[in-house]
Amino acid sequence: MPDKLDLKLAYSLLRTISGIKNLGGTMIKSFQLFMLTLLTAFSISEMAQAQRHGGHGRPDLGGQGRPDFGDLRDNFGPRDQSERFIIDMRDEVYRGRSTVGLKALIQRQYGRVNLEDMELQGVQLMAKSAAGRGSAALYVGGRYQDQATIDGRRGDFENDARWTFNPSNLRSFERGDRQGRWELELNGNVKIRQIIVMANELRDRRPEPGRPGPGRPQPGAYVRLKEIKADKGAGETRSENVRLDNVQTLRITGLHNTVEVEDFVVVYGNGQRERLSELTGYVRDGEVLAVSLNGRNVISYTISCRSPGLFDSEGKIEIGATVARRR
Repeated sequence: MPDKLDLKLAYSLLRTISGIKNLGGTMIKSFQLFMLTLLTAFSISEMAQAQRHGGHGRPDLGGQGRPDFGDLRDNFGPRDQSERFIIDMRDEVYRGRSTVGLKALIQRQYGRVNLEDMELQGVQLMAKSAAGRGSAALYVGGRYQDQATIDGRRGDFENDARWTFNPSNLRSFERGDRQGRWELELNGNVKIRQIIVMANELRDRRPEPGRPGPGRPQPGAYVRLKEIKADKGAGETRSENVRLDNVQTLRITGLHNTVEVEDFVVVYGNGQRERLSELTGYVRDGEVLAVSLNGRNVISYTISCRSPGLFDSEGKIEIGATVARRR
């Protein structure tokens, strides 16, 4: 969508064309009608975006633009050879200089996970800083890998809205076994909603007798449930029967363009229905929405979604779940 500068240029062009004497009257009127129609459509779209985000207009990504996690996926190799650990941080606040142990967070959320035979590929933070001057640095085995700025605005730090959090991506270039600690070093006043850790299995290692296979959560597995191409306009509502036991997390991953998830309702094994607000909002290419279900049984879900862009092609998302096997 055009910003205010685009609209000013359009109005200026409209006035310039209207003042040219050599053009025929019919041509001028036709062009004026076309430009006015276009500007009206832009204004309506911008107002609708502002209403969805509490009058603040479209979500601000703090100058970072669309997150480049899709590009990171290319470096990670095939998706079925990598693990994606989604850590719910519950808007935890860190002040000053802080160290965050990623392996401990994964163990806390996923239980017994064998990380010794895994190679860290990258980390994505959904976070914000109090004044836009926060930073995060990634270390593997005590060795520096990458650094990113954590954006933010003073007035948004206490705002719980999802659009106030910004994606920051950090790559790991450390390769080989026994990588040691995976750590984030934070500077500034930082609030974190979610951390996504991507890691690959070390293919050249064989499991020792009596040990779990390399890198697999014990127990646990990712299940792809549905890929959806979201219609434009009013969108659509879909219901799917899944019948999954012991679900750890449900997640929605952006695959192409932007999709707005307007509603997501899950039905548990005991018949209880719950609306999951954590799985609603805008999902861009490479972004992830996730919610922890703590081992509940799921029999079905209903999702309402649409592609909000006027000129872009339809957006695509993938719905998936992390399912644990009971011992």
